[in-house]
This record gives sequence, C-alpha cells and structure tokens, in this order.
Amino acid sequence: MMHSSRWRVNDTVAYELMQAEAGVLSRRLLVSIRDDDSVADAARRELIGVRRDAARVDGYDRRAVDALAARFRSRSAELSGGSRA
Repeated sequence: MMHSSRWRVNDTVAYELMQAEAGVLSRRLLVSIRDDDSVADAARRELIGVRRDAARVDGYDRRAVDALAARFRSRSAELSGGSRA
C-alpha cells in the first residue's frame, strides 16, 4: 500500500529555495558581523532569527514558505546594496 504525503514535488523545491535564501542571507549577516563592529550585535540577533524562522516554518504551508523566502531575499538584497552576489 502506498502512503501519500501532503507535499507535492514543487513544494519541496520551494522549501529548498527558501533554505537557500536563508543561507545567502546568513552569509551576508556573517560578513556584516566580521566587517562592521557597529552592527555586529544586531546582525548576530538577526542571524539567530533567520535560522530559527527557517527551522520553524511549516514546510506544508506553501504560502508561509514562499513568504519567508521572499523576506530573506529582500533582506539579503538590502544588505548587498540591491545586488545579488
């Protein structure tokens, strides 16, 4: 007997993309921590929040996954001055 999952293949892809966006943002925050003492504490707190939010998002809630990915992407763009490197 086959067991069905609530996940669809494209949901898995969206979740993986959100995780990748979290990774990009985390790297940008780590660079901020390393390069600018004036923002290090705030960047550390934000980094903890990014990791927490990425771990806690309900992977079955596609809207939440997409919204979190968009938030990570937007914040990453802010930190990079609008470019995606």
